[in-house]
Amino acid sequence: MAIRGRRPTITMLKPLKSTKDPGTTGEPIPGGVPEPSTTFTSEQRELWDRYIAPCFWLSKADEPKAHMFVSLFLGYLADPENVSASRIKQLRLLGSELGLDPTSRSRMGRKQEDPLDRYR
Repeated sequence: MAIRGRRPTITMLKPLKSTKDPGTTGEPIPGGVPEPSTTFTSEQRELWDRYIAPCFWLSKADEPKAHMFVSLFLGYLADPENVSASRIKQLRLLGSELGLDPTSRSRMGRKQEDPLDRYR
């Protein structure tokens, strides 16, 4: 079931967006980089390297969602004609939660990494 209304603002961004809400203090901040599973096939590893590895905003806490996304996406690529609507919905939701589409990245309030920034 979908949650109504706007998505909550990331706690780190609350002080920047509002003078009324200073944000939560003492909230745990997950660290680390998500790692691919050791049981991945070569196709799953290729999808991981293509879609998950470049996402610099993901942390170790996002790893289970990333694994599910890779598995569902591989199933979709294997037989797109016979994928159920509920699987497609799961795939879209996971992709959105991981910030794999521009709309979800803008909702997260994070700037997309521009490869040219390192040369400016």
